[in-house]
Amino acid sequence: MAFGLVLTDRGRERYLRASLRFDDIVWGDKNDRAGTWARSPLALQWAGRHVAGAYELFTEGRLSRRWERTFPDTTASPATSAETRGASWASLRARYHTRPASFAEVELTWYDFEDGQVWRDQTASYEYRNRIVGLRGRYAFTFADGRWRAWPGVLLLMQDASASGRRDYVFDRIEWMPSAFVEWFASPAHAIEVGYMSSVSDRALADADPAASFDESTYTDKIKLGWTYHFTSTSRLQISLSHELAFDKFGGGN
Repeated sequence: MAFGLVLTDRGRERYLRASLRFDDIVWGDKNDRAGTWARSPLALQWAGRHVAGAYELFTEGRLSRRWERTFPDTTASPATSAETRGASWASLRARYHTRPASFAEVELTWYDFEDGQVWRDQTASYEYRNRIVGLRGRYAFTFADGRWRAWPGVLLLMQDASASGRRDYVFDRIEWMPSAFVEWFASPAHAIEVGYMSSVSDRALADADPAASFDESTYTDKIKLGWTYHFTSTSRLQISLSHELAFDKFGGGN
């Protein structure tokens, strides 16, 4: 169940949607483990877009408070006495249109996830949290009278995860992913796309068990070949093949 509002201009190019969302409002009455809410789910979700000349700003997301359930009846719930979870995410994207069909873009994303369970057997209880922040930049442009399009870019991911209870560890990751794609419009309906992507990451796991800990750097890259059929200006079908160069075997298809 959600309650919200929508604000928009006459052309619907600028808008704001916001709402409060209540999930699982009848769970306390219908669950089969005699569970009750210690803190019910509640989330603020939104989407908004603003345009000013060649500039465009877009944001969306969902902020959720961490819910908690308890199970006092040991007969109905013999293993679990409590559980909790929370998940929030948000993104902010800014775009500058240099000319028709060409733009520079920067995007910031954030994700936060929490999960925990308290078991009757305390040695099985755990707490887990995972945070990921992403920063992406790219520039898309056309050339040769619009017959070619290219979009080089780079994505930076920063991850911080930790767990406690039945397993204790801290995990950190920083990953750079540069990429470049080129598309050739053979006709108004047909296009051929070639792409290259790579990943350079530093990962470290500090585990309570020293044998499970590691600190490593990795590198991999991938190529892509795709064919696109444009039904209309807003709908298309793409068939593509990709291959990770570090492996001799086939990488995958879509």
